[in-house]
Amino acid sequence: MACQQRPSADGGVGGQLGLAVFLSVQAVQVERRLVRAAQLALSITRSGTPNDPRWVATKEEILALMDQGIAINPHYRKIRRPRRD
Repeated sequence: MACQQRPSADGGVGGQLGLAVFLSVQAVQVERRLVRAAQLALSITRSGTPNDPRWVATKEEILALMDQGIAINPHYRKIRRPRRD
């Protein structure tokens, strides 16, 4: 009986593992930004004065964090910056 050789899975497994690590790191970066944006928005809401000019810089940071998260993972494009007319 001839000995059958199986195709080596080492290259495939290594590539799959690398992809899994890459995607996990990307997901963590996106979630970190979106969670931070949500925390900042909550702090503005809890202040009781969301329209106070002192929050302008924080609101800009929230929008920047959202933009960065969406740039990393466009799946979150449903969460987007409101348009200002």
